Amino acid sequence: MSDPILKTGYRRNVKTAGELVEEILTQNDCLDIGMARANIKESQMHYHKKTTEYYYIISGKGAVVIAKPKNNRRDVFASFRIDGVYHLVEGDALVIPPRIGHYAVSDVDNFNVLVVSTPAWNKKDHHLLTESKRDKNVYNQNL
Repeated sequence: MSDPILKTGYRRNVKTAGELVEEILTQNDCLDIGMARANIKESQMHYHKKTTEYYYIISGKGAVVIAKPKNNRRDVFASFRIDGVYHLVEGDALVIPPRIGHYAVSDVDNFNVLVVSTPAWNKKDHHLLTESKRDKNVYNQNL
């Protein structure tokens, strides 16, 4: 049996134009799990080849847009289609499997999401999908 791991405060803040991610547990903690709190206005469309992400909405409301390859091959993202928009509020949870394109957007300032990832998130498994391929209108529907 291993010893408990105590983490105090946030290890690292990652800020982009549309979100602030505060990493809590990372692959550097020698765990098979990652944990972060994200305050999201608009994240970038991306996918992970190996990582499953679990979103739990701490506060606010927003939407997660899901995309799948147009050719139904889960290993090629040359082009993709919007497959669903999930409108989420405080207390909701969403599981995003590997190889599913996704991004989150909100029209409020306090869309806070607890993100748990298995295996732990790492930069090499974070693949951006180009902005030109994204339907910019889909996430404004019904927010």
